[in-house]
Amino acid sequence: MGQYWTIVNLDKRQKRSSGKLGEDLFNGIWTYLPTLLTRPTGIGSANLDEILESSRFVRERKTDKINRTLKSCHETSGPISKCGGKVNDVSHPPFVSRSLLTLPVEILTMVFDLISADVDVIYLSMASKTLWYIGYNCLQKRYCEDLGEWAGDRLICLGDYFSKEDLPEGVSVEDVKGLEPFGSEEEEEEEDEGSTCTYVEWSSPCFPPSNYYDWKFSSSLSALSRSLYFPLVSVNVVYDMDREWILCNLTKHEYIRGRAIADMTGTENSNGPFMGDRLNLGTVLITRICWSSELNTSLSHNPENIHRGAWAGHRIKITTVDKINDDLSTWKDISDVVVKDIEAIWEADCGGEWKDMKCW
Repeated sequence: MGQYWTIVNLDKRQKRSSGKLGEDLFNGIWTYLPTLLTRPTGIGSANLDEILESSRFVRERKTDKINRTLKSCHETSGPISKCGGKVNDVSHPPFVSRSLLTLPVEILTMVFDLISADVDVIYLSMASKTLWYIGYNCLQKRYCEDLGEWAGDRLICLGDYFSKEDLPEGVSVEDVKGLEPFGSEEEEEEEDEGSTCTYVEWSSPCFPPSNYYDWKFSSSLSALSRSLYFPLVSVNVVYDMDREWILCNLTKHEYIRGRAIADMTGTENSNGPFMGDRLNLGTVLITRICWSSELNTSLSHNPENIHRGAWAGHRIKITTVDKINDDLSTWKDISDVVVKDIEAIWEADCGGEWKDMKCW
């Protein structure tokens, strides 16, 4: 037996459903959470020359109008880093205005920033090599803003049997409006009321740039054009792997060290906040923010009532130690306590040799 759980962002009114704790804690379902809780530290570089050279269609016959135009852009335009802040091309593809490409790069960047629709940025970026570099940087900056969109928000993982009369401190009935316990009379009454019911919509979190990839558009492109398109709709951001990453509770000033989790599982902490395939800081977070009025976790071991999470409804983020604004001495490191809880949960369900599975 057990109840199903839904992780909820109370501030952005977003949610994502999952299964039972006794199943999902061990299969890596929640390892996506660091993506929502961690801000990238930079943008990855891209070399258009290598992208073009890697395509075996660069030397396609000149009768292919699209490829001929793109090749012309490749031969006459230079990357931003080589333009000296200005585009000096004198030959331009027929569909790109000469006056546009003679503008300083700073002005072109401002033009891109004013384009609100990412898909329009993508299309314009494919018009010339210079515009590709500017558009690429513009899009990656936007992806950076979307990644880590939950950082600092109030999070809670609600079980089917939570009660609106039994919420953690700091979480109000208004915060969970539109979320009803499984089989509750209130849920049935709202369904019966029909149009008189106040409907509160909860959306799903965004994982950029999945919303921008257009399979139909991509399939209509030549192979060379697709080689230009894919980097524009792919996230290429950087996370500082040389610093200590921590899971922070901004409400209680407590944190859990990523290194402690990596040492416990024997995983090399080479992926910063993303260490581990099934057990990372996202999985650890779930063990701290679950909330329900009934136990029913389907776990063999429930440390200190896991269904009454000590961090439920608190503000959470993943960051590096050096980016904590306050004096670290005002924070409490609870890594050792959490490691003991995790070890007890995993040993009870997976056996004493679970660390030797080498899949965490």
